[in-house]
Amino acid sequence: MAKRKPTSSQVAQKAGVSQATVSMILNRRNDVSFSAETVERVECAARELGYELPHRKNKNSTKKEKLIVVFCPTLTSPYYVLLLQGIESVANEKGYGVFICNTQRDARLEERYLRMIGNIEPQGIIYACNPHPDYISQVEEMARSIPLVIISNKEKISTVDAINQDNTEVGRMMARHLLELGHRDVAFITPPLT
Repeated sequence: MAKRKPTSSQVAQKAGVSQATVSMILNRRNDVSFSAETVERVECAARELGYELPHRKNKNSTKKEKLIVVFCPTLTSPYYVLLLQGIESVANEKGYGVFICNTQRDARLEERYLRMIGNIEPQGIIYACNPHPDYISQVEEMARSIPLVIISNKEKISTVDAINQDNTEVGRMMARHLLELGHRDVAFITPPLT
């Protein structure tokens, strides 16, 4: 049977201090101070027991997850649901995960997600619609360090790479087709943007 590794609570018991004290001393915390005698007792107890600090993965040593962030204005529209499914399908094939930010067309929510980007560190960002006008400069700044594309059905509003759809031309083509078939009473049904 393998010998069990000593624990920090055993070090604390041997040194006559709390487990928190052991942790702070052995982790070399700079924001707290202990007497030289206490530090020596803890370090001596750790050596005698053969205690080693658990190896923690630091940010630089861990394998980075491949992640793409998608800003989406709503999850109730079939258009956006299909678009997200397509993005996720291709991303998964390439070994990427997808993090969806449903902004609900709320500027405060979009701003909150934008603040999170620094912590998430994605390999790419896709805006499924135009960014809120208040955050265009911030999005342009992000695009200098993170690959970013905007999928938009409106005219281009920034210097960021964009895929622009011309829905007016598509609408004309559909109307022309229906007129050529002899239809005169035509309706267009769509869910609200919100």
